[in-house]
Amino acid sequence: MSEKLRKICLLLSIILLAASIRGVYLYQSCANNPGFDTPSIDSLYHDRWAQEITSGNFWGEGAFFRAPLYPYFLAGIYALFGHNYLVPRLFQHLLGLVALLLIYFVGRKVFDRRTALLSAFVGASYWVFIYFEGELLLDSLAMLLNLILIYYLLFCSLDSSRWRWLGAGALLGLSAITRPNILIFIPAVWLWIYLLSREKNELRRALSAALFFLLGALLLIFPVTLRNLLVGEDFVLIASQGGINFYIGNNPHSDGGTANLPEFGNTWEYSDARFLAEQETGKLLKPSAISRFYHRRGLDFVFGEPTKFLKLLLRKLYLFTNSFEISNNQDLYFAKRYASITNYLPLGFQLIGPFALLGLLLLVINKIKRTRKVNITIFFVLFYSLSVIAFFVTARFRLPVLPFMILFAGRAFFWLWETLRKKRVREFSYALTVLLILGIVVNTNWAGMSTTNYSQAYFNLGNTYLRQGNVQKALESYQKASDENPAQPLVHLNAGTIYFAQREYQRAEEEFKREIEVDPGEAKTYNNLSVLSRLRGDYAAAESYASNAISLKENYEAAYYNLASAQRQAGKVDEAIEILTSTVEKFPDFGNLLLLLGQIYQEQEDLEESKEAYLRLVSLSPRGTFSGYDLSTIYSEDLPYSTEMTELQAKAHFNLGIIELTAGNLQGAIDDFSKSTSLKPEFAEAWENLGLCYDLRGDHQTALTLMQRAIENDPKNPVYYFNIALTWAKSGDLEKARENLQKALRLNPDFSQAKEKINLVERLLRSQKANGQQ
Repeated sequence: MSEKLRKICLLLSIILLAASIRGVYLYQSCANNPGFDTPSIDSLYHDRWAQEITSGNFWGEGAFFRAPLYPYFLAGIYALFGHNYLVPRLFQHLLGLVALLLIYFVGRKVFDRRTALLSAFVGASYWVFIYFEGELLLDSLAMLLNLILIYYLLFCSLDSSRWRWLGAGALLGLSAITRPNILIFIPAVWLWIYLLSREKNELRRALSAALFFLLGALLLIFPVTLRNLLVGEDFVLIASQGGINFYIGNNPHSDGGTANLPEFGNTWEYSDARFLAEQETGKLLKPSAISRFYHRRGLDFVFGEPTKFLKLLLRKLYLFTNSFEISNNQDLYFAKRYASITNYLPLGFQLIGPFALLGLLLLVINKIKRTRKVNITIFFVLFYSLSVIAFFVTARFRLPVLPFMILFAGRAFFWLWETLRKKRVREFSYALTVLLILGIVVNTNWAGMSTTNYSQAYFNLGNTYLRQGNVQKALESYQKASDENPAQPLVHLNAGTIYFAQREYQRAEEEFKREIEVDPGEAKTYNNLSVLSRLRGDYAAAESYASNAISLKENYEAAYYNLASAQRQAGKVDEAIEILTSTVEKFPDFGNLLLLLGQIYQEQEDLEESKEAYLRLVSLSPRGTFSGYDLSTIYSEDLPYSTEMTELQAKAHFNLGIIELTAGNLQGAIDDFSKSTSLKPEFAEAWENLGLCYDLRGDHQTALTLMQRAIENDPKNPVYYFNIALTWAKSGDLEKARENLQKALRLNPDFSQAKEKINLVERLLRSQKANGQQ
């Protein structure tokens, strides 16, 4: 066998090994991981966004908060194969194999074949690659696109055509609309082009190459910017999250590795970030302005507290080069228990990191020859690493540089081997000493990270079970989280919410009060206690708890709702109206409050004010779940503890229909009931009232169809059978009338009106029979 054929066989063997490992990992994850088909946090966000796209909402609402390519990529898979959680992961593992081939080809182009083969083998068995390929996250796609970009650039030179440079820029643009960090690489490519021009003294060609590279990037980015302008009416280049993320990673309370917004902790939502920015500026802000607000805040820290900033920067540099894999969504180490094959994949950053840093050092000091092709990989690692360290560090964000660090590690390994083989003892000793020092530093734990405390992981697991409806396992997971860390936030809050849903109000109250002991600053706990107090008729306590929640979180819609509801139930209607009107002036998109305000006015028979509140509610735009980052809105679609805007608007249209019907405006009532059923197709009462309107109009056939829809959505409501029976009687079908009256009486044997009507129908049927009629 020739040497070339042998190396091809080696490469194919590595790819086959990688495919086998990924196949086993996917099978084990599918079989064992409770969250496999219940995505959470960012995975859930991507999943729901993709479903929105495939359901017809292609353009979405508002300016993009996050870069859009991955959700559209995911939507494409859903469109082709249907919505499921296996195919996207399978597809991403296949793309992971392509990434391994690119690692090999880049390594062969930049270094040599043996370095390329070793690097491909490391990538094949590197568990972090495999983990992220198996998540509904953009990171493995971003890594692949960056590998394609670098491989393409290796074929570019000053002699290359403008089209080639345009293509290189387009690849960068594609990566940028996946994760905008790559934009920092544009000046690095310009620097590389400039260094090429110095070799050949061709500045003119260098300027042309740089210009067309930029133009290519803009060609891919511009459609996203234009979409943000047209749909979101805001100038956002790609996504508006940059300023918030910069502030998260650059503030006096940042630890450099967690996504905490200091004013709101780790449970912040985009609405919180917007509220704070608008409160401090005193005006309504578009997403771009909100991003600039937080970017300025971050810069204020950088320049206002330079000593703290430098310490934080050094900490982030340490975290970036540390062996610990910092989790962002799910605990990476906890996830390994669902795929036992990862226990047999020992290669990690603890070994790759020291060799990679040694390789980078040897390249910088030119102990390993630095060619122009090597330079572009060095520039990528340095510039992209800077783009991560400038914000905050996690395993996900480090992922795109790992293929190149693996290549540097492989080259360092073979350099050490060559140095030893050639008996260059002094060089080898120095390099080995540096490697040992790097190994010690990379594997230290000065940041106090833990791979054994899984309290947050158990809490997340509990949330997964809760969303699946498995409350027993959810409670067990919350208990484990509390056992691991008695001070774990939100555990008792969520456990209490389960007991509340099960109507075990005493246990719910106990859990909520335990949550206050753990975290007295969590507004949701006080709000839930307000609900409990309201149910018990203790309206004074309900008001007090709701007020506490508002004092902790001024933009908390549910707390205002409970405060006003408690006042309403206590008979303090004027106070309820006052708090609602003042709050909706401050927070005009608080739909729950507008609905409650309309209902109170309707009870007071102030129909004009009631209509005004309802009309304000139905005019509100959707909250932009997928253009913003309110994960609580996403979760509320599955959990019964909050209300969607469409449901609020359906109720508002229903109440408007009642008002119009009371005023004798039959067509107006029909219009509003129709809109209500359109917004909420399962709204049985709206279907029923719509049917009654058509019955009043004399269109019995349409009325029967609509009333049947009400019964389909609420088959245990005796009134619906009673009403449809009357309409059947009016249309001349007494048999159908009797049949539905019998159903009404089976559901409610004491239904006196139904008894009267069925007796009447029976008499009429007997009379018909006596007269010889059928």
